[in-house]
Amino acid sequence: TTQVTITPSLGKILGAKVIARNAVTGATLGSGTTDLVTGIAKFTAQKTTSPVVIEVQGTDGAQGATYYDEASNANVPLPATKKIRAIAPSLGDTPNFGVTVLTDLAYQAAVKAAGTEAKVNTADIVNQANNQIKALLAKELGTNSLLTPPTIIGKDTIVKNVITAKNAANDYALKLAALANLGSSENGARALDVLAKLSDDISDGSLDGKKENVGVSYSHDTSSFN
Repeated sequence: TTQVTITPSLGKILGAKVIARNAVTGATLGSGTTDLVTGIAKFTAQKTTSPVVIEVQGTDGAQGATYYDEASNANVPLPATKKIRAIAPSLGDTPNFGVTVLTDLAYQAAVKAAGTEAKVNTADIVNQANNQIKALLAKELGTNSLLTPPTIIGKDTIVKNVITAKNAANDYALKLAALANLGSSENGARALDVLAKLSDDISDGSLDGKKENVGVSYSHDTSSFN
């Protein structure tokens, strides 16, 4: 087994369930919950050389999961119907992964390329998908992986005191904040709106502003979005 650290961000996510599973077999390797203060999940999981899906699941109820929506400056519910995922090439010693809107797109790209989640059975498929999304939407990560844990921004974070240097984690946080601000304000959940629109866009295997031949209704036109 190994100790896994998962840093999800839509802004800071509190009280969400996190599962690591073998992409090929579907078997759960380990699970935990994002901390109510740090927003980070730490748990023990079984090692594997197969690709691994990390899934952050919302939860309902009075003590349900929330996330900090940077566009509306509020903690908003993350319902059980919502999830964000990442896919990693394997699960070795002390892995530390970020899970974001962009890693979810890479997960979807990998599944699209392979045909099903169970067919995402090589590190090459995983790395190609992660690198594809990084090249399209996160060039500022440079040589760093799309799975880099971003700096976590919460409602009580004083950003100027936290983001004080140029590095991959901070650049990632700024990119996620920018994406959140491109979403619609429906129920205040702008980051989830952006994920839904980008998911529609990439569902045909191409991030081009369209789902098949139909334009995706981004809140901003495609040129300003880019």
